[in-house]
Amino acid sequence: MLRSIPPQPAGINARVVLTATLLGMALGGWLTGEVFDPTGFCRAAFVKGVLWNLLNLPIVRSRPGRKRKGWRLCRPIQTTDPTAVRR
Repeated sequence: MLRSIPPQPAGINARVVLTATLLGMALGGWLTGEVFDPTGFCRAAFVKGVLWNLLNLPIVRSRPGRKRKGWRLCRPIQTTDPTAVRR
């Protein structure tokens, strides 16, 4: 058996993640234009994007709740029932 997230917190989490993603994409596109306009070089805007993503990597790796390794969405419930079915 797997433990799942209750619907209310899962819905809130999904909204927050989607909103942050959309705002980040909009801000990234706008900032790229702000770098390109004065320089006239796409390379400067590309380097800005690469550096920004390198800055984000430590933030993503250190986020709270990242105790497990791997990509599991749910973790097994610990049970002492020998008849429990594991999938």
